[in-house]
Amino acid sequence: MNDKVTLPESWLKKFKNEKLRNLVSDSMMWFTMPNPMSAEGRKRLKRNEPVFRLAESLSVDYAFEPNDNGDFELIPASVRNQGIGFSASRFLDGIDLDIYFFPCDFSEDSKRKLPPYSIRVPIESVSDIKLAVECAEKYFPMFNDRQSAIIPFSNSRIAVLKGMFIDDFSKTSKICREATADGEEYEIRNCERFLEFIKTVGLN
Repeated sequence: MNDKVTLPESWLKKFKNEKLRNLVSDSMMWFTMPNPMSAEGRKRLKRNEPVFRLAESLSVDYAFEPNDNGDFELIPASVRNQGIGFSASRFLDGIDLDIYFFPCDFSEDSKRKLPPYSIRVPIESVSDIKLAVECAEKYFPMFNDRQSAIIPFSNSRIAVLKGMFIDDFSKTSKICREATADGEEYEIRNCERFLEFIKTVGLN
């Protein structure tokens, strides 16, 4: 069982959901981070309040990981189901929809040198938490019995990729481009950037 850290009383008064409290107080979420009782730790909690409000609104299971900003990344509970994440927006009082996954989990190509690190790319910021709730409720529970990645190009344009999708670029690019067919310019651009990434990741 993981050790727990003490959370400020002011935070506990705002967020009473027991699952949320347990996940936020997990010591792994504070590894290398300022203690939550410190001034910097309290600022971190305050900064992440939008994603905590999103977590409280979900009926599906979820987990947290510390992301590259040191913030809380809201992700599917199953480590086999990756690709989609949510974090507190740095630009508005809302939520960022992120591409969030570990490339090393989706390739068996010995030519690729893939470290065990996650990739996070913010795709879209929304101020309406209902949009994030609908997206998470739909996609978090998918394919928990097998390795899969639910890759968002927007809240409504999402590619469902299974298995070692990085190793089959032709199939993966077809699925992703079909997901963004007739989409907005930014959705198509997000798709193409993702495809360019997986085409070359670990080969440079």
